[in-house]
Amino acid sequence: MGNRALRLAALLSLSLLATGFGAEFDDFIGTDNELLKAQSRQLQQASAPAPSTNGGAGLIQDFVARSGTRFVVQSRDGEQDSCETFYFAGANTYYLMIRAADPRTRPQVLEILDSAKDLGLKVLRMWAFNEGPLQFNTLQRYPGVYDEKVLVGLDFVINEASKRGIRVVLVFANYWAMYGGIDQYNIWSFEAGSGNCNGDVTCRDDFYSDPVAVGYYKDHVKKLINRVNTFNQRLYREDPTIFGYNLMNEPRSQAELYIWIEDMAGYIKSMDPIHLLSTGQEGFAANSTPLYMYSNPGAWASLLGVDFVRNNKAKGIDYSTMHVYVDQWLCVAEGSTTQGQLDFMKSWIEARQQAAEEELEMPVVLEEFGCKLDKRPAQYGLAYESCLASAKRGGSCAGVMFWDLAHKVCSFLLRMKVIRHICGAIALP
Repeated sequence: MGNRALRLAALLSLSLLATGFGAEFDDFIGTDNELLKAQSRQLQQASAPAPSTNGGAGLIQDFVARSGTRFVVQSRDGEQDSCETFYFAGANTYYLMIRAADPRTRPQVLEILDSAKDLGLKVLRMWAFNEGPLQFNTLQRYPGVYDEKVLVGLDFVINEASKRGIRVVLVFANYWAMYGGIDQYNIWSFEAGSGNCNGDVTCRDDFYSDPVAVGYYKDHVKKLINRVNTFNQRLYREDPTIFGYNLMNEPRSQAELYIWIEDMAGYIKSMDPIHLLSTGQEGFAANSTPLYMYSNPGAWASLLGVDFVRNNKAKGIDYSTMHVYVDQWLCVAEGSTTQGQLDFMKSWIEARQQAAEEELEMPVVLEEFGCKLDKRPAQYGLAYESCLASAKRGGSCAGVMFWDLAHKVCSFLLRMKVIRHICGAIALP
């Protein structure tokens, strides 16, 4: 990895701090952002031009589609159609809908979107769920009972992102308990006298085979896909601002996930055949392609129902995703040294790029990655440099999205919710 990539990665970390990773790191704030912007431009230099916003009050007009291992944007200049490759630098901003639900905190959302635009980020990934009566700014209090003000918050984010030329990935559900997740669907099914899981983590995977719980999920998806944005009167399913959908954030299961993925993909595509669809999975290798299992963080990774190749071959899935959290996954062996962690991360990313090219023939997005502050320069540099190299040779890596871009006002809440893992890693939820 060259010194320039390291400097860019270090600056990326500092830029994230400047936009809100926490007041405890204020001493690092103040560095110029030009190198970070250059990094984003490099990743997108072979891409489509800025999205067309002709008409529609300056909103994005062109859809992103898939062509083999590339994303492309179909645009129209007068009478001439063009099709340009689309690479992107992006970020996770999971909380935007929740903050936008209250008009008093919408200025924070606008600051985040302005920061994303300034940093050259083209795609933001966000939660389009928040289930249960006890959640702050809950979206779905009970099955089918929605808080309109939270839906309007989601409308607001999509509309304002579009004005800035930024696209969004909407995530329909969470495997984990935060913000309700499939645990809440299990609870509702149990309370309805159908399911056998009352929300306990030990029976979480009942969700996939519980028709009532899955029915609640499908109803939620249908609600969003057919919603009309109250700010611009666009149907979600017809809005090119939406880059695409994740079926779920990091779905796992002790059994095979393929059947559920294919069923849900077919259901979604029956309503919205235009938008890109992905699983949202972490990307562990499993039995369908033992050749790639060497790149897993441990034997446990192949036992979670997350089969990178098989699951992404499900009909209706348009692109593949991978997440990587070296600090959390590697407690011993490779994780015991900084170089060992970088070697693992490089192997992980490149193995999935190779599988996406040779086995799937589809794009892959490094959809989540993050690490402790002192390791960011090296790990962030590796992530961007690897994808940039893939893009330059016409490979499968089409985007990089760090976790996460947070507003400084949230820093206290983030500190209070810090999760310390057995390795001493820190993840900001």
